[in-house]
Amino acid sequence: MDFETVIYEKKGATAFITMNRPESLNALNVQMHEDLGAVWADFRDDDDLRIAIITGAGRAFCAGADLKERATLASAGDREADERRRHLAERDPKRFGMPSVHNVHKPIIAAINGFCVGGGHGMAMTCDIRIASTNARFGDVEIKAGQIGRIDMVVRSYPLAVANYLGLTGQIIPAQLAYQWGFVSHLVEPDELMATAIEIADQVLANPPQAVNVYKDVSVEASGLHETRKYLGHAARGVLASQDYVEAVSSFTQKREADYEGR
Repeated sequence: MDFETVIYEKKGATAFITMNRPESLNALNVQMHEDLGAVWADFRDDDDLRIAIITGAGRAFCAGADLKERATLASAGDREADERRRHLAERDPKRFGMPSVHNVHKPIIAAINGFCVGGGHGMAMTCDIRIASTNARFGDVEIKAGQIGRIDMVVRSYPLAVANYLGLTGQIIPAQLAYQWGFVSHLVEPDELMATAIEIADQVLANPPQAVNVYKDVSVEASGLHETRKYLGHAARGVLASQDYVEAVSSFTQKREADYEGR
């Protein structure tokens, strides 16, 4: 299967997914969301595939939402722009790139290189095992762009005070701190990243498939993620519809300081 923004390969029981917009640090634009949505659906439905490894091409895992595109959509008034904004807010399963929306019941490993921030951080949080290279950088930076991110997952992925620090300040932390705080399970040198991910995938594949998939489902239920997802979606739609959001993405792309009082 060929995609514009994603490289999707199948080798034995393992799917290899590479976000492939290196010139934009693999920022999540509408096209990448749609491509990833198709990839997750195929991975979910292909009985020959039992595990996936997702990574990013070039200098980043994923730098989050493509704010240049979002600034254009936020200011546009035509019907297509309105429809695409709704897609971003409402998480249409066929057009949204996070695996959790597609009810993927198979394990996913994130092999994280470079920047893993905003939506990229959210992508990593939806994965079951996270491996980071020493050059990785993490952050829940959506607050800087007038958004709220995956609060439900951040507060389950880090100690609460750390989650609140990341979410309210939008600061970016080095891989060593993410490892120290338990966000990633393995910290390796950059040239060891994919080999380590494949080694761990093979360890998972050595176990009975049904037990592996049930383990994943129970771990998701035990985390309580389903309880807050519906409320978060409603809250996110309100934020994306606000003038604060328009000002935040506009000021970011125009490289100026945001003016929330005089907008």
